[in-house]
Amino acid sequence: MKTIFFFAVFAFFTLTYEVLNSQTTFTFNYNNGYVKRSQAMFEDEAGNILALLREHTGTDYTPTQYYRSGILKFSPTGDTSTLFYSFGDTAVSLTAMSKAQEEGYLLSGQAGQPQIGDSRLILMKTDAQCQKIWSKEHYIEGVFYIFPEKIITDENGCYVFGEVNFAIGGGWHPFMSRFDQEGQMLRYYIYPDHGMVPFEFVLNPKANRIWLFSGSNLDPFNNESRLLFDTSFNYISGEELPNNIWDGLYNFKWLNDTSFYVSYLGFRNETPNSYQDHEFSLSLYDTTMNRLSYGEFGNLDSDDYPGFGMPFDFITPDTIFYTGTIGLHYYPIFYGYKNWIMVGQTDRNLQELYRRYMGGDANYMSLSVLALKDGGCFVNTAKLNEDLLIFDLVFFRLDQNGQLVYTTDAAMMQQQFISYPNPVKDYLNVEGPSIGYEVQLFSQDGRLIQSVHSQSDKTQIRTSGLKSGMYFISYLLDGKHIETEKIIKF
Repeated sequence: MKTIFFFAVFAFFTLTYEVLNSQTTFTFNYNNGYVKRSQAMFEDEAGNILALLREHTGTDYTPTQYYRSGILKFSPTGDTSTLFYSFGDTAVSLTAMSKAQEEGYLLSGQAGQPQIGDSRLILMKTDAQCQKIWSKEHYIEGVFYIFPEKIITDENGCYVFGEVNFAIGGGWHPFMSRFDQEGQMLRYYIYPDHGMVPFEFVLNPKANRIWLFSGSNLDPFNNESRLLFDTSFNYISGEELPNNIWDGLYNFKWLNDTSFYVSYLGFRNETPNSYQDHEFSLSLYDTTMNRLSYGEFGNLDSDDYPGFGMPFDFITPDTIFYTGTIGLHYYPIFYGYKNWIMVGQTDRNLQELYRRYMGGDANYMSLSVLALKDGGCFVNTAKLNEDLLIFDLVFFRLDQNGQLVYTTDAAMMQQQFISYPNPVKDYLNVEGPSIGYEVQLFSQDGRLIQSVHSQSDKTQIRTSGLKSGMYFISYLLDGKHIETEKIIKF
């Protein structure tokens, strides 16, 4: 859970200016030397992809100061432009974004310097081209850090939800606020207890209720829970979440008026263990918390996390995209550590249609996935630069069949298959497409040692009888060679 806490405590001071830079995505790698985050993404009417961006000085492992915030835009062909916003001498970090009810976007974040008691919540409106129309700042007494996570709009204005704290290293309290159409704050509420972050907030317009999903430690349950409020932020009731929901990192999306999908950090086969086999878990519930469908995604004996932004998305529920990290590792630093980003698609019942693996050349963290109107998806990840100790942003786009269209990092690889452990002793685990495949094991001199046909997404190759040394694994689909990789037997 250290990873979850570390992400939430980042509050970035951003001295920004409006300037537009352009480059070509195919040679573009966002590694400019600043610590950076980008989690909210949208597709506009023209098919451009907009990613909310914030930067600060320092490293991912040292104290930092805000530098700037803005919008990173990808055209349908992959060209990029970057728009940074000007707030004069005010330090601002923009952390939440939503489409406005009419045209344009709403953005929110923190303005001011917490160290001198100058924190304010900022709400900003842009036009459809992301040019700033207005911004409003609101002082909240006693608050040190303000971290808006989500903006929900309606015909009368918007809600801004997130968390606040009152001192460096202090606990994070759920925060709710209501604004009119001109950005004036009508009311706000800070929950009296603090708990495990991040929190997930849901507006249930049919019941005129706000739901707060929380991890452990939040009163009155001190366990994973759902708290209910009216739209004036009056507490109504609460309940512990079902036993099959554990470790937070909740993200939510409505399917219809009576059911919703929620993602979270779970365990393989829903069996709590030694915290070395977490899985990306995704469930479909009705509004009374009866579970209708369930899926889990990850590798055996691997700590696999959902993305830290929005880890699943869909336009139509028959094609739900998800992204997570295979073998997440953030701290302490292991130089030379390599892992994978997984991106997959399920149907509405959470049956997996395909899974792709990206990376394998560095230490990655998955952030968000965006379902696109052309049937594909756009994925936002972070890749550790070991020289600077900064996670650089890497974006890539997949088509409707899960094939790579482009990536901002030429070193990033796409694989349909993944094998582990490597080096291997007794058994090599292989995961690939669920449609069936063939795995061939070759000696170093090219001699075929073993061939296995699999009709599921997982299989094992017995290696206990092999001599120590180097071998090659080839993967075939419908008799066609797809990939080859090297393994070491010890």
